[in-house]
Amino acid sequence: MDVTMKEAQINRNYSERCAEYAEDWLPLNHDLYHEFETAAKRIISTGRETYGARCILENVRYNRAIRENGPTDFKINNNTVGLLSRHFSVANPEHDGFFKERLMVGEPKDSWTSRQIFKQALGLPYEMPRGNA
Repeated sequence: MDVTMKEAQINRNYSERCAEYAEDWLPLNHDLYHEFETAAKRIISTGRETYGARCILENVRYNRAIRENGPTDFKINNNTVGLLSRHFSVANPEHDGFFKERLMVGEPKDSWTSRQIFKQALGLPYEMPRGNA
């Protein structure tokens, strides 16, 4: 792969990443998201205020390997971990902040704008900015 191709992949637009997650990845991996969400809620119920999304995902990987009695074809990149944590926060706003999220390349620094882009990709309703009636 040449350098320009790598750069193009790294610098993709955040809204494109969100749309790809919602339209391409999620329909094929909805069960994985559900396991991720269930595990996160189980940890929250123990009183934890924050936790690592990567740790939860690796636990899901481990549980699948045990359940399926052997290796699984489980490949996921760092961007998907970040999108899973953002999905959880959007789907469970009462637990917003449970995952400490690093800013993704191309993601708006304003968390409200970032959340709206992600919600739009998932087909969720737009949220009015705070302070506007």
